[in-house]
Amino acid sequence: MFSLGDSYLTALAVAEDGAVLAASGADGHVFRIATDRTASLVIDVPERQALALARVGADVWVGTGDAAGIYRARAPGTGKGRYLSKVLDAEYQARWGALHWQGAGVTFETRSGNTAKPDAGWNAWKALGAKRSDKDGGKNGPAEAGGGAGVVESPVARYLQYRATLGAATARLRGVTVYYLPQNQRARVTELTLADSAPPTSTTTTTTPAPARATHNATLKLRWKVENPDGDDLVYRLHFRPLGDATWRPLAGVIGDPLTKAEYDWNTDGVPDGLYVVHVAASDERAQPAERALSSGYDSVPLLIDNRKPLVRDLTARYPALQGTAVDDASPITQLEYAVDGGDWQPFSPSDGIADQLSEPFAVQLPRLTRGTHSVVVRATDSADNAGVADVVIKVP
Repeated sequence: MFSLGDSYLTALAVAEDGAVLAASGADGHVFRIATDRTASLVIDVPERQALALARVGADVWVGTGDAAGIYRARAPGTGKGRYLSKVLDAEYQARWGALHWQGAGVTFETRSGNTAKPDAGWNAWKALGAKRSDKDGGKNGPAEAGGGAGVVESPVARYLQYRATLGAATARLRGVTVYYLPQNQRARVTELTLADSAPPTSTTTTTTPAPARATHNATLKLRWKVENPDGDDLVYRLHFRPLGDATWRPLAGVIGDPLTKAEYDWNTDGVPDGLYVVHVAASDERAQPAERALSSGYDSVPLLIDNRKPLVRDLTARYPALQGTAVDDASPITQLEYAVDGGDWQPFSPSDGIADQLSEPFAVQLPRLTRGTHSVVVRATDSADNAGVADVVIKVP
């Protein structure tokens, strides 16, 4: 006959006319279910739980929990009643619009404030104002079917509460809808990072494979995090500039359609090596009217672009000594290796013992080799995984 989607029933009683009174475990509500199975809210106590019901004549006693209390409810002698709504939360500062209701014989007042519980800081009660359609003779809007509407006159605030006065015993209030326009919240980019490239695909072999060597990838996988309080559909535009340069250059979403995902794969093959700053602009222009749309920007930390291979200069060999210098213009040398006659790569250290500079001189002693001519290849790798090589021919007496 009657159910609550967001609560449960705690007690039942029979009214004088044979209707059923049902108490709920949330919001302190007591409902009246008539013999024709229509239900209405008839008692609303301040406590959260209405736990017990007892009827004494025409009066109804309600026992509550959270906190404990006892209330006596009686029909108003004047035939009038009043209903105080729960506090409505717009989550942000909001401009309150029209209040529509279904029913008859009801008048409304509203008040607004910025605390979840009404206090002295709330605005005073104000009656509803006339609709625009009422002011101009109803030419701009249809009449309300089975109810009415008015404009909320309470000032802009996060919270709103309405008070309904039922003017006679025959008055009814079946439903209330309040419209509001929350203040638009600005979406913000909080972080921009580089995603790792996909790891090499592993294969099954009968022997243990050698560790996969990182290979250079000229594509920077830009990924950014966004705080989006409104949950609006956002679009993004990207610009970039060399570190120390004031001129921003378009990167993505500036010409043509903007980006709709918080990611972009930037192919940097045509960009000179160096440090670059990427600017991400986020906008809710597709979810908000032009006059309400907001945007924000975020500058990344300097990102290294290094697509050029290191150089191995002045490579000379006088068996068993091998020497030279590994040089890179953009990122430090991180690894040095040599191979003899196409054999396995053998790592070696630069002259200062640690590979961490743009220029790394080296001198290495080659292993014992057989008499005759041999080819030696030196490979230098930088921090961007670019590898450059040079070779020399040596003769072993």
